Amino acid sequence: MNTMLILLLVGVATASTLWIGGLVGAFWKAPTGLSASWSRSASGALITALAFELFQDAVSEGVSRSLRSVSPPVPCCLSSSTF
Repeated sequence: MNTMLILLLVGVATASTLWIGGLVGAFWKAPTGLSASWSRSASGALITALAFELFQDAVSEGVSRSLRSVSPPVPCCLSSSTF
C-alpha cells in the first residue's frame, strides 16, 4: 500500500475522533463515575507530560544552573518598597 494513502487514512481516522466525541457528548450524558474516571486519567497524563518536560530541561541544563536562575522569595516586610 502506498505510504501517502496510509498517512491519509491515519489522519482521517485521527481527526474523525473529534467529531465522533462531539456527537457522543451532545446526545449522551455520561455517568458521573465514568466522567470522573476520564478526568482523573486525563489529569494524570497532563501531570506526567509536565514532569517529563521539566525533568528533561533539568537534566540537559544541569540542576544547579537552573536553580541559580531562580531568585529566592523575599518576605513582604523585607521588600525594597519599605526602605
